[in-house]
Amino acid sequence: MESVLEHSKLMFEESIKSEKSVTSYTWYVQKFVEYYKLKNFDSILEIPKDELQKMIGTYVIHLKKRVNPNSVPTFCKPITLFLEVNDVDLNWRKISRLYPAKIKQSGSSAWQTEDVRKMLESTTQLKKSHHSFSC
Repeated sequence: MESVLEHSKLMFEESIKSEKSVTSYTWYVQKFVEYYKLKNFDSILEIPKDELQKMIGTYVIHLKKRVNPNSVPTFCKPITLFLEVNDVDLNWRKISRLYPAKIKQSGSSAWQTEDVRKMLESTTQLKKSHHSFSC
């Protein structure tokens, strides 16, 4: 016999349009459940709102020490959606103030002509873009 899906998880998954997003968003919420050693997704909704607000703040601080600063919002967005579709309103503006500053992933200046030339010389096949841009 098939197990009954938790109502909160069902609402969450049904609110997401893409199957790939369902998989990744569920993984992120599961990480939160595991961090706090909660029983399941439904158990998140049993936590009093003020306590849940503090828990998410603490989780953000935990993430800041373990993941790329640019990834912290990626970990939190699925939790935000989960709570939103299950009618739990938290002060996300306050929580987002705990997010670390984003770091720039690439160099601070544009590619130099010589750098582009070296890259072009080191490849044997150029990939054509499907997009055409005109000025």
